[in-house]
Amino acid sequence: MTGRPLLFFCGDLHNLGDLALLLQNLEAAPRTRRLYVRRWAALPEEIEAQVAAAGGTLVSGRGTALQALAFRSDIVIGGGQLVRGNVSLASLVTQLIACLAARGGGGRVETRGLGVGRITRAVPRLLWRLLLRLAPVVNVRDEASADNAATLVGRDRVRLTADMAFLPSRLHARAAADTAARHILIAPCTDPGEDRAFNGPGLPLLAAALARALPDLPIAYAAHDPRPGMDAQAAEALAAHGLAGRIPTHGWSLSALLADYHAAALVVTNRLHAIIFALLAGRPVLIVDDGNSKTAAIAARFAIPSVSLIRNGEVSAAVDAALRYDRAVRAETLAAMARASAANIAPPETSA
Repeated sequence: MTGRPLLFFCGDLHNLGDLALLLQNLEAAPRTRRLYVRRWAALPEEIEAQVAAAGGTLVSGRGTALQALAFRSDIVIGGGQLVRGNVSLASLVTQLIACLAARGGGGRVETRGLGVGRITRAVPRLLWRLLLRLAPVVNVRDEASADNAATLVGRDRVRLTADMAFLPSRLHARAAADTAARHILIAPCTDPGEDRAFNGPGLPLLAAALARALPDLPIAYAAHDPRPGMDAQAAEALAAHGLAGRIPTHGWSLSALLADYHAAALVVTNRLHAIIFALLAGRPVLIVDDGNSKTAAIAARFAIPSVSLIRNGEVSAAVDAALRYDRAVRAETLAAMARASAANIAPPETSA
């Protein structure tokens, strides 16, 4: 890419998983370039401070100022599950115009570790097709995303890399300083819009299995989205089913959230980036299977046990299997994923 400013299109920074992806992008960027981050909605001061500390300048995604900035910038889209059918048309049109402005001003459009969903509605599908075709290659994080992206831009324009969260960074290294296991960490994801849920008749079985396997450790909860009514509310609901524990106390601090992962004897989750944070922390992880293809793919790649709370599977055996994972094999897989993630920031013609 050129010496122009970099303008990043990222996920919703209210979600600390998306914040982690952005901070890793900012860390990997050349220090000689100005770094801008498009935001669509207002953000907590704590989030803004973390972006600023990483060298990023937040800019509004609304109005003509974005297009003027885009005209003199290169644009980076990703990582994260950004290509979705439920993105507002106003936001999507604004992104498309910004990318057209960047190209019109002599800049480039780059993609990194995108999650690409199935887009069935005609207008969003057309807009995403136009936008993604402005990039020389569409870098995607998993096989399902590769298949979905191929329907938009053609298979020859799609490159399978890995989630940007696997990219080695100072952020994960700082959190790794605390390695004492202090709790069982539960990171629930509830999203009716994506049919995501951490519930079912198997919840009491899960509570009993955790108490049997790790009897001396309390439960703590991780909130990837600390807004009212989001993850903390899900934690409160789970407490009613025998999973009482510490409601999240890390607030909007990503480093504090990651420290909770490094202090976990076991991570239990149905959230993709919770799984990745557990893997990066070298901690055992158990996946709650809610039918999502993202978690199914990573479960298969890392041989992570999963359990359905709907079908009342063998929960106790799954907890035991999660605690007995093969550290050497997992470390090798992590190294391979780190290399694949690094391909997101390498030109297609020079990457492996």
